[in-house]
Amino acid sequence: MADARTHLILFAIDDLREPIAQTLAPFPFISYSFAPTLPELLDVINQHHAAIVLCRAEDYVNVPVGLAIIILCVDDDVLFAHFANQPAVIDVLFENRLQRLPFIVQREIRQQQALDRETRRLRMIIEHAPHGVIEVETSNRLIRWTNPAMNQLFGYSPAEMRSLRLEEMHPEEERATAIDTFHRMVAGDESPILNVICQRRDGSIFYCNIAPGGVYGNGQRLIFIFFTDVTGEYQSLQTLRVNAYRLELALRAANQGLYDIDVRSGLTVVSDEYATMLGYDPATFTETNQRWRERLHPADAAMVYQTYLDYLAGRIPEYRVEFRSRMQQGGWKWILSVGAIVERDAQGHPLRMLGTHTDISTLKRLEFQERLRVQLFTSLLGGESLENLMNILLKAFEEEQPDTCCALVLFDTTSRRQTHVITSNLPSELNELLEEGLRQPSQSRWQSILARQRLWIPDLRLDPQWIDFAASAELHGFITLWAEPISGAGGTIIGAFTVWSARNALPQRDDQILLQFVGHLAGPVVEQHMIAERLRLSEERYTLAERAVQDGVWDWDIINGVTYLSPQWKALFGFGEDELPNAITTFFERIHPDDWPEVTKALDRHFAGYEPFHMEFRMRYRDGKYRWVLARGEALRDNEGTVTRMVGALSDVTERRQLDERIRETQKLEALGLLTG
Repeated sequence: MADARTHLILFAIDDLREPIAQTLAPFPFISYSFAPTLPELLDVINQHHAAIVLCRAEDYVNVPVGLAIIILCVDDDVLFAHFANQPAVIDVLFENRLQRLPFIVQREIRQQQALDRETRRLRMIIEHAPHGVIEVETSNRLIRWTNPAMNQLFGYSPAEMRSLRLEEMHPEEERATAIDTFHRMVAGDESPILNVICQRRDGSIFYCNIAPGGVYGNGQRLIFIFFTDVTGEYQSLQTLRVNAYRLELALRAANQGLYDIDVRSGLTVVSDEYATMLGYDPATFTETNQRWRERLHPADAAMVYQTYLDYLAGRIPEYRVEFRSRMQQGGWKWILSVGAIVERDAQGHPLRMLGTHTDISTLKRLEFQERLRVQLFTSLLGGESLENLMNILLKAFEEEQPDTCCALVLFDTTSRRQTHVITSNLPSELNELLEEGLRQPSQSRWQSILARQRLWIPDLRLDPQWIDFAASAELHGFITLWAEPISGAGGTIIGAFTVWSARNALPQRDDQILLQFVGHLAGPVVEQHMIAERLRLSEERYTLAERAVQDGVWDWDIINGVTYLSPQWKALFGFGEDELPNAITTFFERIHPDDWPEVTKALDRHFAGYEPFHMEFRMRYRDGKYRWVLARGEALRDNEGTVTRMVGALSDVTERRQLDERIRETQKLEALGLLTG
């Protein structure tokens, strides 16, 4: 390599043959030859692969790439700047200064020798490097050279590697991406590419980190690319990511948060989900045992904390408790807390406890709604007064939201004035102020309600329509007012369900769902109650009850063989009123075959007087799918105790059962070690 560029080719300058020969005569180590035409130039190049070409500027474009070039010119026919950025041009020589030619050649030789030494040094390093290195043409992505580590990494011989393009070292589906990445490298992007999918000669897949080594070359542009096998690290990282992702998905799917309690100090480390579940920012939320106790619902606090103490003392085998916890904005969230002691001191005293908090608010809300429907249904059938029926709703809401008091305000559908106020625990001062509306009507106060819109008053003191209530409300700790419109048939506003709250905040999503549910449940009852009092036929009474609780009613006259299935019963299964016959067989034939034995057994025991008929089973809907229903019924008997008739109601409980299943899946995860893992 020391004399790789010592041959000088004089291209298309025969007119200077004699002065050039005289100039080079004292330098015998510089061999040279004249090539008057392009074919002769190519022939000389084939004989001397490493050479320097001397030519005039106009012949520069005919010189093949990869050769060092000296431009020959006269004083005024070329500008130096024109060739300043041409990497192949090593110098510019004027015809009147030919004596510089040997020195230019010698300088190039010395530079080439130094470059060759450095190249040999780098080649030695690369040849023995543990990482794969390839040299690729930028124009066509052909591989021109690979080091031994690269050949071993991909399983090809050097000759086989040189027959490949860069993208052929990747699976078919990854090749377009590999080409895009290569173009970015050639354009100057030096960023490493991590965990790239590669493919060996035998088709096996592995992962590499790829980094560009820079573009170089004289005319023919090449790029070095480095490959590092990171399959082991990648698989370990993927395993960690998958495990972390599975845990995160499990926690999210079950609405769970993790907690880790230092039993002695009460300091608690919690996951982000634990904080966000309660409406807090995980970045600023801190938990302690005392703060947890302060957030407990008043009705739950004593029982829950005693369960915690009993578990720590070993009086009960497991810690598992349901409670309501106050959220940051003042609402309440139902929590299932499950925990286990994972560390004790030498004396066996608990030091550390790990556990999960599961958001079971949706399940509890469905249970609450079902319980309230049944209670209202039973009371309605029992002929309770409107005030007693509404008090069921008022008290139920106040029990769920202990920092509130409720009142029901009814309107005349024609005059749109207040006609009645029903309260349960509302302070007398507020009750009297509401009843003043009966004597001195003020439609402007209820304008949004009458327009079928919810009423949110964040601060009674700042609202001109409600400022008269502010002092009395504040005396009892109430700050805000929420009100839900109560609609009758056709959307007519017949009342407002009002909630007086101690929170200095608007209702949260769960509060709004509860308020909306109670409002919707009250509407049909309020509208139809007076009609219900005049109804004598049980079929009509059950239809009214059904409208109130949104269930499907059935009435089976066993003696006369007559069956009544209400329109809501048929709609529950996706049918119109005239699409199913009123026959007991319509009921029985829709029961799932696997559940039929248990249903008949329960009916027999109910007819015999052993137990109530109240059970869940599957029934077929219009789309052919089975869904879970809750059936409740009561047998009517004659004076001799013989069953003559049976009436009841159906409600769809599929969603509630799905939530039950999710809770059971959560318990399985905990049993598998999620809790202490």
